[in-house]
Amino acid sequence: MKKFLIPATLAIALIGAGPAFAATTTTTQTHTQSKMAPSHMMAPHQGMAHTQTVAYAAVRVNNQEVARLASAGGYSPQARAAIFRRAVETGLVRNGRAQAFRSSDVTVKTVGANAELRLNGRLVALATPADAKLSNTTPYSLAQNWASSLRSALMSANIGKTAALPKNLVTVAMGKTTIREAAAGGGAGAHTMHTNQMRQHQTTGQGQMQHNKGGMGSRETQQQTQGKSGNP
Repeated sequence: MKKFLIPATLAIALIGAGPAFAATTTTTQTHTQSKMAPSHMMAPHQGMAHTQTVAYAAVRVNNQEVARLASAGGYSPQARAAIFRRAVETGLVRNGRAQAFRSSDVTVKTVGANAELRLNGRLVALATPADAKLSNTTPYSLAQNWASSLRSALMSANIGKTAALPKNLVTVAMGKTTIREAAAGGGAGAHTMHTNQMRQHQTTGQGQMQHNKGGMGSRETQQQTQGKSGNP
């Protein structure tokens, strides 16, 4: 015995649901298309921004913040701050006596991707790309800022007027900050965003049709369909 398959549209018409179904389909498609902006009107993708919490050590000289040091080169912020403090304290003392400070004693020099901060020829700190991110600048510009702050702090401390350095000349405080970065790959991201929007609108229209046709029983199917569209 041969089985005859009746087209879906003819079956719907036979049970009297044809006009209502056609109206629902037309309305859903129109509603879906009205939400979809033409591709040339979509805003370009600028990269998915993400945030990162970074710990740092704030180095203060004569109660003035001079530098913020992040983790770099296998050293923690605390370890780098300790090196900074020792370099300043030893760089200001000669033959057991504090020497008068001059602005020219502080210098900056670019070394590869980093910039050196030196006091009387002694390396105080490296301004690294990790440190530069904290201030949204370059390592060299950051080292120049450190140098300017260090000069100002040491000049106001009147180094050399007594044999000993002022007590607590260099202090360290820990802190945290949040930096925001934009991920690379804007072109591919724009394509992905556009594709996801297309899928979302299409599945929303399909889910609405299933809801109208199947009633309450179709809601689970619609939710599953929308869930899949959000995670392609």
